Amino acid sequence: MDKLEIKKEIIENIFAEISYLISETKTKVQLNLNSEMVLLYWSIGKHILNEILDKTETRYGEEVIKNLSKKLSQEYGRGYSRSNLFNMIKFYDKFNEEEIVQTLSGQLSWFHFVEMIKIEDNLKM
Repeated sequence: MDKLEIKKEIIENIFAEISYLISETKTKVQLNLNSEMVLLYWSIGKHILNEILDKTETRYGEEVIKNLSKKLSQEYGRGYSRSNLFNMIKFYDKFNEEEIVQTLSGQLSWFHFVEMIKIEDNLKM
């Protein structure tokens, strides 16, 4: 093997190792991001339920959520629609123990939780 071939082999080996590190880190970041987003949505649901809906009439509360959704969407983009805010409220209402949410958020995505909150019978969950 000449020097050029050795250099190419070294570069390919280093490239493969670094590529693996990058892929592993990206996977960890995605899992952590998902977990943090689920916890954020749970906290938003808790805050809205405790601060808005428990203290206002239903009709007034719906109007507040509609306006809050507009403001959040303008500031932070998609993900804060009126329907998603109501999903966050239902999420907190159905899973009101933070420890359970923290444990499950590492394993389930927001989509999974949205599907679960649609289930009326707790025994089916």
